[in-house]
Amino acid sequence: MKIRVKTILILSAMLIALLLVFLIASETIVMDAFHTVEVQSAQKDTNRALSILASDINQLDAVAEDWSSRGSVEESIAHTDKPGLLSELDNRTLDHLRFNYILFYNASGELIAGTGYDIEKQQETPVLASLTTLPLAPAVISTMQSQGNGFIGIMGDPQDPLLLAVQPVYGPDTSTPPIGYILMARYLDATEIQRLGNLVQLPLDIRRYNDPALPADYKSAMASFQNGTEPFVQLQENDAITVNAPVYVAVLDSENIGTYALIRDINGSPLLIMRLTIPRDIYAEGKSTTIYFFAFLVILGISLGVIILLLLDETVISRLLYVSKRVNSIGAARDFSARVSVSGTDEVAQLATDVNSMLGELEVSQQYLKSRLDQREKSYHLFFNSIADPVVVWRFSNQEGFGELIEANNAAVEILGYSRPELAAMKLVDLLAAEDETDQDSVTQQLISNGKVQFEGSYRTKQGTLIPVEVIAQTFDEFGEKAVLIITRDITERKDV
Repeated sequence: MKIRVKTILILSAMLIALLLVFLIASETIVMDAFHTVEVQSAQKDTNRALSILASDINQLDAVAEDWSSRGSVEESIAHTDKPGLLSELDNRTLDHLRFNYILFYNASGELIAGTGYDIEKQQETPVLASLTTLPLAPAVISTMQSQGNGFIGIMGDPQDPLLLAVQPVYGPDTSTPPIGYILMARYLDATEIQRLGNLVQLPLDIRRYNDPALPADYKSAMASFQNGTEPFVQLQENDAITVNAPVYVAVLDSENIGTYALIRDINGSPLLIMRLTIPRDIYAEGKSTTIYFFAFLVILGISLGVIILLLLDETVISRLLYVSKRVNSIGAARDFSARVSVSGTDEVAQLATDVNSMLGELEVSQQYLKSRLDQREKSYHLFFNSIADPVVVWRFSNQEGFGELIEANNAAVEILGYSRPELAAMKLVDLLAAEDETDQDSVTQQLISNGKVQFEGSYRTKQGTLIPVEVIAQTFDEFGEKAVLIITRDITERKDV
């Protein structure tokens, strides 16, 4: 595998590992942090909605406290037998205040005056039976009398929940028990819920706790709320109020998160569940930021990879390729005196230095071998040409038989009368007498099967003279090719006898 490919694989593996680490870290750390911020923001929005609802109740209490301090109210409650009791209490007043009830009770908690009002229809309505007596427990009334403050909260009603505020009305001597009570109330109906949602600027829904048709997400929230007995709102000293509403946060889907608040009535019993549907803008922003950063890492990784590859190609690979090509060209030319020239002091330059050292050693070895080969060649030619009998060497193959002439000694040149170039252009059949030509196939077959053959025949010289000879032929390997060594001896004397 090439270095460039290995580098690409290594860089790709590193980039993939980095991206995997980033994805895991983003999901386990970054996105968890965004989710935590999202939940905190959702809780703040829910607390804001609860504060607005509590503020509406507190507004009732502020008006009730103002009315309780009026002399006309005190006079009317103290003297119920006088005509024109609370003449200022009419529909216009309730419509202006957007109250559904303004009721007055005596010290025993019995209704002595008051009216109900339908804000949408703008008409008077009868007072609920549950409001004909002061809807507070004796212990609450006792606490209110002892502390000298009023009471606020939410009361359940068959129609709609009631936001109510109760203030005691005192006579001239405020140290004595109150002479009566004033109650002001407003229905928490669909119109009021929509108004609260508009103030919060979020989709808001309020349902009864005991509604059998509650959706599944409400029921899941109900299971998470712990038992408690504290009412939704309570008055404290210095007209301060406290809000007590457990909050549960759940992810609805990929785009919305829901917050659920449990609202208890004036007796501390679960009455309502308020749900805010909050867009997951923070989480979506975290997701998009993660995606942008992921894309940035991909682009950065690819860019760095390309830069690293270019630098690697420029500083390492191209120089290695040069060294490789140079070494190959030196090897092909067998010119070990040539050298590889690479600048620098790095590992590639050191490699070139080592190659040059090797080439130097090869050059010395080549020169030594050449001198030895020259010496051996001279010895071979001296020995070959010192043989008195004609000796020739022919190419030979099992398919074509005898081929071209490879070598002939001086004796063969002198006895046959041909020059070396003339012999090189001839075939073996050109040297044999006519009667020996037919036996060449037999000689060839014996050489193929046995590797050697011995026979008697005649050589034809350049002048046409026939010389009887004894032929000894044997095949051998000459640098990977088959050849035949033929030694002939003049047997003229033997024939003459």
